[in-house]
Amino acid sequence: MTEEYYLHSRPVKPKPLIDAVIGLSNSPQRLGSSEVAEIIDMSEPYAKAALRLAKELNMVVEQDGQFEVVKGLEEEARKMSPDQGFVLINRYAQRYNPFMTFLSFIHKEYEPDRAAQTVKTVYDMDTSVDVIRKQFSYLGKAADLLDDSDGLSLTIEVDSVPTSYVEDLQTALQSEAKARLYIVEKLGDRVVAYADDESIEKFQEALLTYRESPDNAIVNAVVGAENITRELAVDEGDKTTDYSNANGIGSLANMMRGDGLILKRQLHGANYLGAMRIPGAHGKESETLETWQVEPEVSLEVILSALSYTRSLYFCIKEDRQVL
Repeated sequence: MTEEYYLHSRPVKPKPLIDAVIGLSNSPQRLGSSEVAEIIDMSEPYAKAALRLAKELNMVVEQDGQFEVVKGLEEEARKMSPDQGFVLINRYAQRYNPFMTFLSFIHKEYEPDRAAQTVKTVYDMDTSVDVIRKQFSYLGKAADLLDDSDGLSLTIEVDSVPTSYVEDLQTALQSEAKARLYIVEKLGDRVVAYADDESIEKFQEALLTYRESPDNAIVNAVVGAENITRELAVDEGDKTTDYSNANGIGSLANMMRGDGLILKRQLHGANYLGAMRIPGAHGKESETLETWQVEPEVSLEVILSALSYTRSLYFCIKEDRQVL
């Protein structure tokens, strides 16, 4: 199911956004827009816009017009000074799929307005191109991911077409932002717009940990692919089929093949991912009762295969296209 994204009609600069989040984190109770307006020393309409953006970025939650910082962020934000707020913007902006898609198009040398227009179309955002461009430019510069000294460009380098698994991904794996952007470019904007955040984060975690924990990285990548596969099955498959009965990605793909949703080659891909997940998840081979030693290079191959499989499955089911 496609997640809905909203950007409201007033771009918000980074400082009021961070001031609002830090102010809320230091409050013993939820606050409304009028109280937040006093904290950030801005008008109440501007405070409302800042709170909406913070909510869109999953930094705050709202209940009956009152706001509080999300659990897990409160203590960290309370310890921060406003000058350190770029850390929070970097972390939460890169989890926001429309923003990362915007960065992907800037990386491909789209003009900012064209990148914003494409994001607006892909995510069906009910706001102007100008607002999208300004808001994402503000966030990108504050997070030190964008530079506007000579046009708008990325401050990080990401290899869009890797020629060697390890060498070409070394740079991309140095930070969460680079890993996330690599995933956006590997899957494509349509797939990222369709997928849920948790699945994208599974792929991201896999890329960031495949060296230190290759077995867990395989599990994360296959779970990410399986989650999106299940979404596609429920959305587009036979309504009389109970896909929740499927035990693993191979079983799920077999049911989808029976319903005519996917091709035989894609079923083989799902079975491969399911087979590779077993050493990652369980360690011991049933035939020998010996533990598998999973090498980082193999883990990375599975991660990239999971990304390619997911992309292929989406285009086959959603657009009736054969893509590898």
